[in-house]
Amino acid sequence: MKKLYVLFFVLIIYGCDATSQSHDINMDPDIFPYPQLLEDIVDKQSEIKNKERFETFYNNVKQNR
Repeated sequence: MKKLYVLFFVLIIYGCDATSQSHDINMDPDIFPYPQLLEDIVDKQSEIKNKERFETFYNNVKQNR
């Protein structure tokens, strides 16, 4: 039972290591570049590109199409 507590303590300490950092590769354009298409709906600081396409999609979803 004592070994279980020691193992648990080691895992907690290892998991709380301040030097380790998580890195989401989907959010880093240098690692995972996303080719933006003309029909993509993009929202950048409240500026929406292709808003009409989004509204059409939204209305179709509301009407179960």
